[in-house]
Amino acid sequence: MGYVAPTHTLAMRFRVSLTLARAIKSGPHQSIALCFIEWSGFGAQKLVIDWSLIDGSGAARKLGDQLLELPRSFADRTSISGGIEFAAAQLEHSPYTATRRMIDISGDGTNNAARGDTRSR
Repeated sequence: MGYVAPTHTLAMRFRVSLTLARAIKSGPHQSIALCFIEWSGFGAQKLVIDWSLIDGSGAARKLGDQLLELPRSFADRTSISGGIEFAAAQLEHSPYTATRRMIDISGDGTNNAARGDTRSR
């Protein structure tokens, strides 16, 4: 089996998950804001979906559809710290005010292209 983008699982969750929709609606703002970043080696990061507000199943399905259409941006080494640092910078550029901010990382390789990731965490 070839490469299956981690985005596929995420896309399907946004497209069809009633549990996810209920979780989003149960929060104090009844919505979440997110952006989607692809990353690889140090200096190889890309904002592929800019900040989006997910406030219901329609917006979630739209995001899921966008994720399914994305081509793979990178296919080389892995820098977890580079991905974390790029994501942290995106949090600072969010047009939304949040009571909680989070970076969720998934990848398909070991941290083989940068310093250890503990400083970035």
